[in-house]
Amino acid sequence: MGVALRDARRSVTSWCRRHTIGGDGAVAAARRGQRQGEPGMLSREQELELIDTLRGVHPDQFELGEELWTRQSLTGLIQRQFDLPMDAGAVGAYLRAWGLGPREPR
Repeated sequence: MGVALRDARRSVTSWCRRHTIGGDGAVAAARRGQRQGEPGMLSREQELELIDTLRGVHPDQFELGEELWTRQSLTGLIQRQFDLPMDAGAVGAYLRAWGLGPREPR
């Protein structure tokens, strides 16, 4: 609970600072993240296609120079398959949203 309160305190402090500097419009104008359809975003159809591609396939089959899927190898696949530039952070967000993440070795 302490973390949640600390995060809320940061948000309120940030809003107050923006309001002091720029007035009401500065707080309302702040927008977070990319919206669907903006550059660097996958459409839902592209997401589903990519998830199907990842199932049971190793990156070396795509000649990506990797033996395991990493954010960088997936970034290369997205660039190649959809001609869509995307940074590794955005790819990591997709992986987390899909429930895919690092696995412990067995």
